[in-house]
Amino acid sequence: MSTTEERIEALYGPGNSQQEDTSVLRPPDKHTELTDALYPGDQPAEEKQIGNPYALDSGSVEDTLYGGTAQVRLSSATDLSLISKGDPEAEANLTQNLGYIGHEAGANQQDIENIVAAANEHVITGGTQSREEVVQGLHAEYGPQLVSLLADARDLVASFPEVRNWLDSTGAGNDPKIVRQIMKLAQTPRAQKRLATLRRK
Repeated sequence: MSTTEERIEALYGPGNSQQEDTSVLRPPDKHTELTDALYPGDQPAEEKQIGNPYALDSGSVEDTLYGGTAQVRLSSATDLSLISKGDPEAEANLTQNLGYIGHEAGANQQDIENIVAAANEHVITGGTQSREEVVQGLHAEYGPQLVSLLADARDLVASFPEVRNWLDSTGAGNDPKIVRQIMKLAQTPRAQKRLATLRRK
């Protein structure tokens, strides 16, 4: 054995006593962070993001890209516990659906907050006015145009079944303050476009 070979053996051990470590040449086992990065095909397919279920242009590029957040975000300070009767699931559902109608009607956060405030007041006061009294009061305020305003408001709400069911079940849909807010939403350009599309179907 030459001097050079002796030195190599002293540094690395006998050449025939160790097998070559080929572990670095093999791809690592599946389901590790490294394989997730190197072999994305081994990962389960991601679920497609679901957009606003009430969007009329659900096939559009905008809905595909941004549909999952296509709703008006309510302030974290907004208290929906009263109008959702303390049910966390109902509260989350109501928050989401009020956000959807807000987005589709071109409303801002304050518009939706106003509906929530009116609904809370309705629950607290018990909504003592009858439907006839509400209509009479609104007619005195809006005059003959009330018929078309109410029709737009009714059709807009009808296109959001979750919100419609909530308004019907709580009686909040007959509260004049809430009716005013929804009539206001129904007159926005975006809501009018939605109504025109719905009425063509």
